[in-house]
Amino acid sequence: MLNLRPIMVAKLGSKPKISSILSRFILNKFSSSPSTPTVNIKRRLSIKNAPLERQKSIVIIGVHGWAPRFISNLEDGPSAEFCQSMENVIRQKLNLKSTDKAKFTKIPLLGYGQVLDRVENFMKQIEENKEWVTSLKQANVVFILGHSQGVPVSTILLSRLIEKKILEPAKQRVCTLFMAGINQGPTHKIEMKKEFGNLLKDKSQSELFEFQDSSTQLFMTFRQCAMKVLKAGVKAVYVASAYDEVVPLHSALFSHIDHPSILRAVYVNDETYDQKEFLCYLIQILVRLRNHGASDQGLLAHLSDVMIGCFANCGHSDLHDQDEVFELAVDYLYFSKPTPEKEASFVDFHFTNISTLGYIPWAMRGLLDQTALGSVTLSKDLNKLKELFLQWKPSLINKEACALKTVLAPFGDIQEIVYLKKSFFPAIKKTVSI
Repeated sequence: MLNLRPIMVAKLGSKPKISSILSRFILNKFSSSPSTPTVNIKRRLSIKNAPLERQKSIVIIGVHGWAPRFISNLEDGPSAEFCQSMENVIRQKLNLKSTDKAKFTKIPLLGYGQVLDRVENFMKQIEENKEWVTSLKQANVVFILGHSQGVPVSTILLSRLIEKKILEPAKQRVCTLFMAGINQGPTHKIEMKKEFGNLLKDKSQSELFEFQDSSTQLFMTFRQCAMKVLKAGVKAVYVASAYDEVVPLHSALFSHIDHPSILRAVYVNDETYDQKEFLCYLIQILVRLRNHGASDQGLLAHLSDVMIGCFANCGHSDLHDQDEVFELAVDYLYFSKPTPEKEASFVDFHFTNISTLGYIPWAMRGLLDQTALGSVTLSKDLNKLKELFLQWKPSLINKEACALKTVLAPFGDIQEIVYLKKSFFPAIKKTVSI
């Protein structure tokens, strides 16, 4: 079984280039210190060398994100880079040499426009390429990589491939890696960009805001395909970028859908982590809970506004340049057992009620009370979180962070969180001043 204790991806003693909050099997690059937070819950992952017969035929599909119409005639796009990065990581992780009998077929799909138009375009590209169709049908392993708008596009595309039996997850190992996807729309803070898109008559941009409402026809089509893909046995990895300037945290993590096959993770760079340690630590705990089937009490959604970055950060595009993000999907596919077939559950939403500061204190209280927190290690993590909260001094420029510090003030008054072995709930000792 894989130890859930966070492990360093970089060599111990060396300074990692990036930090990643990667949960369920956890890759944590914040610190090599024993005090690094951990959740002591059983996992199904078993680290072994993948059987060679499962390495013979590997197909990698890359789907890039949205781009404005005036650059949509580019001959090349990030899709090819996604495919190459994944191949490099697979070869490295599985110790494959050029002489090994492993066949890689890369399918970098290129095409811009609205979501459903892109799906039709990509299906046509695949079906007209006999070599691609044959490779997909004969593949032992298939990875589908998507970024931003490319996430709903690749989800619907994958559903179509399964419907036409070009892919059969029951017979093949299929995994998606969805990076900074607009599963639940872009941040409402760039609502003016929608109007800008309307002025340019760029429907591919303005339609992205339809994903903010689960009752729109476009989103319902996407949701149906996502649930169908998960039920078919596909493993799905959703990676968000902390302080993404375009896509909020809850959207990239697709927080309103739940299924045992979903693995969620958050990419955080070193500088961001050093400056905002409390928030990163809190997000880490919340993502772990979701990955273990426990509730985050809606905190990932309600914290999304605080986690929005500025356009100078480039957080939206940084994560797909990191090998560790691709390694996560490779490890999850090769080294974890299949999940049971079952329907995914889903909760409807609208962006106006998805991120509300006033809910956070109540959600935080629910986090302390829920049954899933009845463990010694989580009690220690929450006590550490309280220490970081008391040390946290958000910049006055960040009004959302300052407001969060205010509404969470009662959390700082908690003296100690103690796990009671005979109880489902942690005991909370609170200092009361009269």
